[in-house]
Amino acid sequence: MKGTVYAIIAFCLLLAATPLLSADLTGVWRLDRDASESTREMLSAQGYSGFETALLDRAIVTQTIRQFADRIEVESRCTLLKSQENFELDGAWREANSVLGHVRRNAGWDAVERSLVARIRFTTRNGQTAEMTVTRTLQTPTSFRQKMQLTLANGKAFGASQVFRRVGDG
Repeated sequence: MKGTVYAIIAFCLLLAATPLLSADLTGVWRLDRDASESTREMLSAQGYSGFETALLDRAIVTQTIRQFADRIEVESRCTLLKSQENFELDGAWREANSVLGHVRRNAGWDAVERSLVARIRFTTRNGQTAEMTVTRTLQTPTSFRQKMQLTLANGKAFGASQVFRRVGDG
């Protein structure tokens, strides 16, 4: 019993001495293509043409993120598109218009992973119903990983992981 108490105290002291990584994603971030997976297959499954997927898969992408206690604002820019998304962090489903068209989405924090998780339901360009889950996880003060998982109504699933590097404070 005494050994267990000492082990718990030692573990708590270790946690207290370990600096916790802030989960604040506020900043300007640029996609690191060399550290990221291609989104070509995912875009193709949504009905984008070969020409469009080639352009989007090579585009320079910048995300400006502003994080508040109750919401996160994400402005995404690339060579071809610009979008602004506001995510309320209460998990409620909301209607919105985006570059994907009319969508339903929700967002919240995953406390275990210390990540922003957003789910978007939409109709793809080729008429399929789809749900995309986008998880943004701060890895270091200068990088975050964005994991995207697309699931189509027919059960086919596609995923890609992207790394963004901080280029400014926003």
